[in-house]
Amino acid sequence: MSQNNSPSLPGSSPLSVSETRSLDADPVIVEDDDVVMEEGPQNLRHDTMKSKYAVDPIDSKKILQSAKENMEIVQRKYNFAYAHWIKCKNENASSSATKEASVVYKEVETELIATCDAYLVFLSVNQPAPSKNATYVPDSLPYLQLRTDTVIWKKNAEIFESVYDFCMQFKTVLEAHGLSLDESWERLLPMSMNKEDRSWFAEALKKKQLNWSQAENILMDHFDTPYRKFLMMVKVWKLKQAPGEPVREYATKFQKLRRQAGLEDGLPLVLSFWCSLLETVRKPSSVALSSRYGTKLPDNIESIIGIVVAATNDTDIYLMDSFGGNKENERSLRRHSNYAGSVNKDSFESNKAPINVTQCKYCNKPWYRGHRCEEFLQRKKQNISRMAKRRNLGHNTPDNLNSDEEDENEKRLLALSLA
Repeated sequence: MSQNNSPSLPGSSPLSVSETRSLDADPVIVEDDDVVMEEGPQNLRHDTMKSKYAVDPIDSKKILQSAKENMEIVQRKYNFAYAHWIKCKNENASSSATKEASVVYKEVETELIATCDAYLVFLSVNQPAPSKNATYVPDSLPYLQLRTDTVIWKKNAEIFESVYDFCMQFKTVLEAHGLSLDESWERLLPMSMNKEDRSWFAEALKKKQLNWSQAENILMDHFDTPYRKFLMMVKVWKLKQAPGEPVREYATKFQKLRRQAGLEDGLPLVLSFWCSLLETVRKPSSVALSSRYGTKLPDNIESIIGIVVAATNDTDIYLMDSFGGNKENERSLRRHSNYAGSVNKDSFESNKAPINVTQCKYCNKPWYRGHRCEEFLQRKKQNISRMAKRRNLGHNTPDNLNSDEEDENEKRLLALSLA
């Protein structure tokens, strides 16, 4: 290729007239065995356009913030221009100052309208498309009505002990339906309120740019008065485990009341929970507790709950508690269980066995409950005299042993006849 036909590359020396004319001619095609390359002014213009419109990625949040600030500035200018025009008009409507103020006011008004329109267009372009969840309303939304309310708006809806319970149920329903709490609470919470509470919601919570955690705190502070929280705190400190109540169930109740009262988990609450347990629960747990916290103090209730549940045998302890917890009642418990087991077993076996009429071994008549005969009374007198003789002899003989067995049998029959 000749030197006159060689193209000029970007960044080289300024083009001469002849080189400029050569660029207007047809492009030069350089062919090789493996590469086909087209050179000409079109490629140069394409590269120039790319570099001209290449911009950094747009941060829509920063632009939106800047647009808001600019709109506020223009609005202040508009207010100032309007106030100045009204002042001049009231002083002298036909003066040149009034006409000049009117012109300035119209210009600023036009600028404000254009700024607002541009802001709305930017919002419509950059606003994300609404998802399906943006309009979904769960059927199982709870209704905010407390047991302390004087008026119950929905009789068939659940009545909550506290606002904390309502918030937990509200949160559970939204999460179960895949809804974001921070994005959906403001849309759905009014549907869980009566008309009086909705008016408070519109004033205190609506369009405040709050997340769910902040809204929940405001909600609880509004409905849970300080005096009610004080009563809940007293209830926590006075709470005691009932006889027969499992540790896990009692711990759940303790934690629920603690959260309703707004008490933070820590060493004081750990001590309160430990002292509120039954003595029969604390004793078997003390060894495990001392081995776990030999060098440091416990700082949360859940760790104590796990140790107590693992260290206690719930069945034995709770049955003992239901009978009072002392040794005498333990024996009563065993007698009660043995008696119940023997009765059930005997009744079961008697139901399986055929009904046979037994004969009295003294009079050979049919025996029934409450049966009495003279032969039995005579035999009883003989046994009494024989027992007296045996006491006088002071030693056991085969006859005495046989008579002992007969005495035992007679005692059983006597007990049955008197029953």
